[in-house]
Amino acid sequence: MICAVSAFLLWGFLPIYWKTLAPTTALEVIAHRIVWSFVFTWAILLWQPPAGGWGSILKERQRLVGLIFSALLLVGNWLSYVMAVQQDRVLEVSLGYFIVPLLNILFGFLFLRERFSSWQWLAIGLTALALINLMRQAEQFPWLGLIIALTFAGYGLMRKVIQVQGMLGLWMEMVILMPLSFILLWYLSQSDGLYFGSNWDLSLLLATTGVITSLPLLLFAAGARRLPLATLGLLQFIAPTCFFLLGIFLYEEPFSQIQAISFGLIWIAVVIYLSQIQRQTRLLQENKAQTVHRESV
Repeated sequence: MICAVSAFLLWGFLPIYWKTLAPTTALEVIAHRIVWSFVFTWAILLWQPPAGGWGSILKERQRLVGLIFSALLLVGNWLSYVMAVQQDRVLEVSLGYFIVPLLNILFGFLFLRERFSSWQWLAIGLTALALINLMRQAEQFPWLGLIIALTFAGYGLMRKVIQVQGMLGLWMEMVILMPLSFILLWYLSQSDGLYFGSNWDLSLLLATTGVITSLPLLLFAAGARRLPLATLGLLQFIAPTCFFLLGIFLYEEPFSQIQAISFGLIWIAVVIYLSQIQRQTRLLQENKAQTVHRESV
């Protein structure tokens, strides 16, 4: 529980970290995040080598192709996330990550042939209604928040399909993205937009992006192995709740009545989502207990 809560709290307060990286651009932040995440995950894997060896992923072409797509989705999520924070749109980040679990339901139905209850479809419908309500303010429609939700839910779907060890998969994604990071850094250096090396404080902060990216993933993995699904489903809303509180109280972003109604609809959808997870977990435990009882008899 300590590991899982720590992971979600670190994710929840990351906007403060991205804010301290001003005046760097989102492109430079992403380039350094790729480079230093590669270094950090490589060090972790050297310390604890992956099961099956380093080349286990390369043996299957389909899995490698899946990692290419997941890497592109991940960098799209990172870019839209950092851009939203730098543009004082932390509330959009909150909205995006509140929507992610509900998109997971929809993606499971569309791509994995999973079946869900009418209550879960109601949750998706309420989310759609919230987005339609936000479209009433066309100039403020949260496109970045929607991109964040779609890319992160898509990333989760790809990682579920390809089924690769977490840290090894992240390292391979960074390997795939390294050419992109070098291109970005070269472009920024040519256009005098590169801030790394301009002062020690900023350079040190950029160099820690690898730890900031990978440490929560390690903590989450440690917690996920030991906690029930229902508990994880509840804890995952810690991060977007932190985003919401930061946007409202720390950064004092405007919060209109239409936004309040939309967030309210999404929170109702979240409650429905969590209640269904708890119900499914309870039924699973009951079925398991009945199976054990029959076997003992």
